[in-house]
Amino acid sequence: MKIVFTGANLTINITPSGTQPPIDPPPVDPPPVVIPPSPVPPLPDIKLTFVTAVPTPVINGKRLNYGKHTAMLQGAAGGPLFMFGGDGQGQYFGGNDSGTMDTVASYNPPTKTYKTEFLYEGYVNEPTPRGLDFCAPVYVPGTGFVICNGYSGDYGVEKYPWKDFKFTRSKMAAFKPETGHFVDLGSRPQGTFGEGFAGSWDSKRSKIVWTTDQKFYTMDLQTKAVTFRNMPIPSSHRIETANTWYDADSDDLYFVQLNTGRVYAYNITGNALRPICVDLVPAFVGDGGMTRSVIFIPKYKHVLIVYTASDTLDAPPWKLVNLTTGKVQHLDLFAPGCDYHNTGAFHTASDTVVVSGGNGVNGSAFYHYSAALVK
Repeated sequence: MKIVFTGANLTINITPSGTQPPIDPPPVDPPPVVIPPSPVPPLPDIKLTFVTAVPTPVINGKRLNYGKHTAMLQGAAGGPLFMFGGDGQGQYFGGNDSGTMDTVASYNPPTKTYKTEFLYEGYVNEPTPRGLDFCAPVYVPGTGFVICNGYSGDYGVEKYPWKDFKFTRSKMAAFKPETGHFVDLGSRPQGTFGEGFAGSWDSKRSKIVWTTDQKFYTMDLQTKAVTFRNMPIPSSHRIETANTWYDADSDDLYFVQLNTGRVYAYNITGNALRPICVDLVPAFVGDGGMTRSVIFIPKYKHVLIVYTASDTLDAPPWKLVNLTTGKVQHLDLFAPGCDYHNTGAFHTASDTVVVSGGNGVNGSAFYHYSAALVK
């Protein structure tokens, strides 16, 4: 490992540790090109302003509540936000078990409309990922939302009336919004199991990229080849975030180490890791999984992390980070009665940040915040 100090920036160059899977592995990566990350021109800060709270719909006589572990993300430009799975709150057959929310639903901030896109019980003789819980779908243009990591609730007919049980967690699937159905993508390769993996689409290389267990991973959707590189991050806390963001302009994958409140950028071409900001949550200790809203705002190159007051020693729990300068705005923008959110996304077309998640009032509405440049 070589450590280079350049001004105020720390660059850690990493040597790849190996490839995966072990059977017929892809060729070992060549030695990394030791170059500094592409310079990212500084952009102005943004501000967030609370706009409104839109109640979730009432289903089967009970208001929908996003308890935890629901993934929310933007699909095609201009389209709605999509939600995948999470822990149910009794709306459907199985009560409160993991993964018993709507398998797929959408929410359109401009029109404030919710739609069930795919009810989790599925269709006869069609692939249905069962028990989507703490998953990390990745939107791939032309393919749809690829579901690979994070679902594990292969519940049986004794609890839930699924119509097809042939599709298990050993397989990958893609949800195609234009048809409202899943497509079977075949077996999941080694290295893609587990909860909380956060993925993005590397549009330059046409690969899914993600971080977990102190490693940077890539997967080719066509060949299923998985490769990884170790990332010796100063903290030993595992990397387990709700969302990541791949920036094609700089070839950086941005991610958050939630337990420490550290934001990083990993430059893929340069094989280099650099911290954006550190130590946002001095109160949190331990290495358990955290579910907090991590919302990347690509249009303005920011990330919003919504902690709780107890995470941050009662300091303002919202952290709005400018990814180009490292500046952090410490905010408390919870709507009245709210103290916790664990999912959210940025709707590009309307410049709207939407947060939700958390039992009670926290997860029974979609909370809108407008994003705008600071003038």
